[in-house]
Amino acid sequence: MNRFHRVALVIFIFLAPFWSYSQDIEDDNAIDLLLDDLFFSEELLIQELTALVSPKNYLYAGIIFNTQTNFAGRNLRFKQYNFIPQLSYFHKSGLSLSVSGIYYERFEPHWDLTNIALSYYNTIGKKGLVDYSLGYSRTIYSDGWNVLTNALDADIGIRNKKRSLGTELTFSFSFGNDESYQLISTTYGNIVFLRKPTYLLRFRPRLNFIVTQQIIALRQINTDGPEPFPELIFNEVFKLLNTQIIFPVSVSTQSFDLQLGYTINFPNPLRAEQQLESSSSVHISLGYLIGLRKKKDFDLIESLIDRL
Repeated sequence: MNRFHRVALVIFIFLAPFWSYSQDIEDDNAIDLLLDDLFFSEELLIQELTALVSPKNYLYAGIIFNTQTNFAGRNLRFKQYNFIPQLSYFHKSGLSLSVSGIYYERFEPHWDLTNIALSYYNTIGKKGLVDYSLGYSRTIYSDGWNVLTNALDADIGIRNKKRSLGTELTFSFSFGNDESYQLISTTYGNIVFLRKPTYLLRFRPRLNFIVTQQIIALRQINTDGPEPFPELIFNEVFKLLNTQIIFPVSVSTQSFDLQLGYTINFPNPLRAEQQLESSSSVHISLGYLIGLRKKKDFDLIESLIDRL
């Protein structure tokens, strides 16, 4: 596997909730991550499930296939697909429990991690146009990596009455043997191309700004002693890491959702990085929701896999 070499410079970045990156792509500790926290979040799906006045609970199963792996928008310089299975249970009270994981084509071990997440969702006001969610997640890494294994998340969002436009702000705090935090701003649109009694065709573009705490270590030469020697100078910054645009098109029935999407990343170079090129990937996802049997429940499909 290729290595990234940098002269007299080392950079360590810790991303919440499940991400780390370093100059050595072969180091398992540098690749244990989720692509970003969008993959394992279900806030928009929870919105639709709990917005209905229904005594039902729901079980959701889905899988996502990504043609290319990009870490925080950064190109790995080699091709590698990944896929992410997920199983979620949604209770009518707003509580949800999810189990998910990620498999990489070329990394060892291939099954990188298992994530268990518990969250609570609710709305504010009679119209339910403002919503919030709180969550805790635990990540178990296959190689025993334990730097960032826990995460606390808080999310608040607002949308218009027609659900054609919305925005969300998510804050994540990760901890384990180290700590990190991350802020994600998401703006999304919802364009319904075709609505029939048994299926729905829609386009939901999203714009994400990912800001994160970064711990940067610069290698410098200390000349204070009789002999010069290298040392690391650590700096902590809070900076935009990546801008992401997603173009997903989905076809949904009363139980299934099939989505095809294209993602473009515009990574923001850090102090230790040179100018970075944009990266892109294609994803395809399939989801199945158990519990949708009434016609009035069909609108739930509009938000299936919105965060995948």
